[in-house]
Amino acid sequence: MTFKNIVNDWQGEFPILSPYTASTLFAKADIVLIGLRLDKDRFGGKEYRVYLQVLPLWVEKDKINIPFVDEELLHDATLQLLIDCRFHDPLLEDFVEGQKKWGVTDPDGSKFRREREWRLAKLGKAFKCAHQRFGTVLQEYVRLSDVLRLIDSARVRGIWSMCRILELKLALAYYFGNENLISQVKGNIEELVKDMENGDCKAFDNISAKEWQTDLYCRMEDREMFMRQVELNLNIKRISRLKPIHISDDVDLSQHSDTSANIPDYVELRNGLLRRFKHFFGFDK
Repeated sequence: MTFKNIVNDWQGEFPILSPYTASTLFAKADIVLIGLRLDKDRFGGKEYRVYLQVLPLWVEKDKINIPFVDEELLHDATLQLLIDCRFHDPLLEDFVEGQKKWGVTDPDGSKFRREREWRLAKLGKAFKCAHQRFGTVLQEYVRLSDVLRLIDSARVRGIWSMCRILELKLALAYYFGNENLISQVKGNIEELVKDMENGDCKAFDNISAKEWQTDLYCRMEDREMFMRQVELNLNIKRISRLKPIHISDDVDLSQHSDTSANIPDYVELRNGLLRRFKHFFGFDK
């Protein structure tokens, strides 16, 4: 059994997805790619994890594969879900070899069947978890409200992560021409920029928060250039082969959370850490 077999099993569960790289499955959805990344243990273990990713198509070609959303599939929303690669082996090669090694007999094949049923049940639970968590955005017809709900629930790992989430939401708002959503996301951005400037933070290494905001608005408001870049990327050979997901704008702003609720807590935490760092090394004297 190879890792390709595992990827194939996930494609079977989500047939709208197609192979993009050796460990990812994606579909093209208007101005983004949406799909799954299967992350095998880098230290040679027998387990792997699953992530839902959203990749941008309005950026330069060499930046497409930097995800705007990279959300891990969790068990019960809190526990890391590690899936054993051996669950995908219909021949149970490791089980059979183990029986031979220890001299275990199974003349009627009952032990083999019980083990196979147990593994299939475990794998089925992982598939069910993925359908429950990501299923609404991994089908042919998807609602924008479901996409936004998933974006809003994605884990924010810092200022850079928040900036990218807001850029993704603004890109979708401009693409669909949803003025209410544009206004809401811009309000989120202005609040974030204000908090960052008050905390003397930078969105990225060599650009201020205000510069990032200005550049973002310019890129989003130039629809002709925006769509030209999307079309260029859609024509890339391995992207053009992907199946399409159709997103419909059904957004009711009262139905999904306001991302700005996540902003002050993180900024205050970061500023607190900076204050303690400066105090510890005497930079505040």
